[in-house]
Amino acid sequence: MYKLKYFVLVFICFISCKTNEEKDTKKPNTTEKTIKHALLNGYFMQINEKMWVSIYQDNIFYFSTKPNGFSEDKFLLHLIKDDNTFVNNDFVKDKYVLSDSLKGMFSSLEIIKRKINIEPYEFIRIGQFKRNEDQSTTNTWVKVIPVKDIIDFKEQYSNQFIQILNKNLLNNKFENDLFFGKFFKTKSDLYILLTDTNIFFIAKNENAVKENIMLHFIRQDDTFKNLSFNFEDHKYEQFLEPPYSHLKIAKINIPFGDEYKIIRIGQYNLDGHIWAQIIELKDIYENELLKYQNEFGQ
Repeated sequence: MYKLKYFVLVFICFISCKTNEEKDTKKPNTTEKTIKHALLNGYFMQINEKMWVSIYQDNIFYFSTKPNGFSEDKFLLHLIKDDNTFVNNDFVKDKYVLSDSLKGMFSSLEIIKRKINIEPYEFIRIGQFKRNEDQSTTNTWVKVIPVKDIIDFKEQYSNQFIQILNKNLLNNKFENDLFFGKFFKTKSDLYILLTDTNIFFIAKNENAVKENIMLHFIRQDDTFKNLSFNFEDHKYEQFLEPPYSHLKIAKINIPFGDEYKIIRIGQYNLDGHIWAQIIELKDIYENELLKYQNEFGQ
């Protein structure tokens, strides 16, 4: 009897340990999540047919296709001040390239990650260079990016890796935001989907988005950032899959670096405002009833 109890106890411990091991292997990969955030919410630009760069908050990522998409090992990274002087952060690839164990779903790409603080600067200069036999250097490629363009997300990821990853990151992110973000209808036929990083304007037909969209992010001191836009310039549905691809969707990144208390939305044309509505952010984020209720049939 004692031996039976002993074996039962050992068996239970074994199963428990295996279960814990499986849980550990399924823990979210922090680096993978950081890469995903950079792609979905950051500034993204293509360097050439084999290389891309994403900048988000305090990280810059360099992506290349395998094998050895990075043409040189030496990278140029300059933080340029308004007087054209700069801080030199040049580096060698091997010190900052990520191992596959950290990249998760992005393991099919070669990725370099560097910490970066762009806020005090006017431009960043990135590139690659090689050292010649006479110890001089030759640039392989160079890009100069205004910091303002990075903060304003002037260029964004648009499914460039969908064939490499076999995953539509933009569709997955929209679906997740739809079910977990704040969702409500405006005074017109527009729906708003609000997350921590983005605001989506969604309509079931073109009639609701023919006019320009007013979008003001109002700060604590009542000054505001004007991100009003034409719907056609921010179309997002082209990146999505059914049942969302038939909708009319525009996505705007919430500006980074300031705290906002109100979002003012509406529509206008050459004759003036058609309608306007104030969104108190605190009230919106605290309202548990503002959830998606299958309004789009999925």
